[in-house]
Amino acid sequence: MIKNLFFLILTFIFFSFQIVNAKTFKIPNYGDGGGGFNKNVTETVSDLQFQKPILGNEYSDVTNNPLYYPKMLNGSAIVIISACGGIHSRNIDDLKRWNALFLSNGFVTAVVNTTTYPRKKNCGRNKTQSPSRGVKDVYDATRALSTVKGVDKNKIFVIGFSLGAMNAAKSIWSKNAKLALKSNEIIPAAVIGLYGGCKYGQGQVNKTYLFSDLSKPILWLMGGLDREAPAKDCAVVNKIKEKNSMSDFFIYKDATHCWDCKNMNGFSKVVGNGNTATYIYNQDITKDSEKRALNFLKKILIKD
Repeated sequence: MIKNLFFLILTFIFFSFQIVNAKTFKIPNYGDGGGGFNKNVTETVSDLQFQKPILGNEYSDVTNNPLYYPKMLNGSAIVIISACGGIHSRNIDDLKRWNALFLSNGFVTAVVNTTTYPRKKNCGRNKTQSPSRGVKDVYDATRALSTVKGVDKNKIFVIGFSLGAMNAAKSIWSKNAKLALKSNEIIPAAVIGLYGGCKYGQGQVNKTYLFSDLSKPILWLMGGLDREAPAKDCAVVNKIKEKNSMSDFFIYKDATHCWDCKNMNGFSKVVGNGNTATYIYNQDITKDSEKRALNFLKKILIKD
């Protein structure tokens, strides 16, 4: 009995020490563009570490923040950012497909797994990571790609899915872009977002992710039947397009959230806004999303 009690006391002391001495990191406050009292935020989640670039293909692993060369390099690159649940068994094939699509079109790729160990799933209203961390992940990825031989740092794009789209959009919000440039970050040349929430939450706890004053063009693709990130919350896309003719948006009237998630077809959950969302895979809409994404990037590359 005494031995067990002694063991419990030692265990308690050990974990208390770990908590008190957990390593923390200061990063810019990208949650609200550096506004408010705190110009920086304290994080316990460290920056992502990216692998050395290697030649990629349709079978390439996408789980540990890899960088891939295409067979024929076009001088540009793209960051692919997973949704809040990171990359897992039910969406890994979808991320591989997107990665292969961009490689086949000459882009160097960086695939961001937002739940790389020891990170945890970052979904719902009680997220395990701050809004600033999600935006910093974007800049960490663009910085990694900017060091790859043959990549023009002014031609690094980002495509994100759900929360990945939301954080990508905040990375080109004018306030965050100005803040990031002070740290010599690489601002994405443009962003593509699939089924991202323009606002997220319920009642008074409702955070904005997509702002009208963006520093770069954006393509925002939405689902008319999306109950997790409703298109009705995204009236701001009209103002964005008015301000930047290169920006565009489209609503797939028959699409739910995660319309490109083949192995999550039929999955249901209660989401942060209180709705029950069911994911329905749609191959035709997925193919059209791929086409729109590539055409958007080509339009910007031709302009440059």
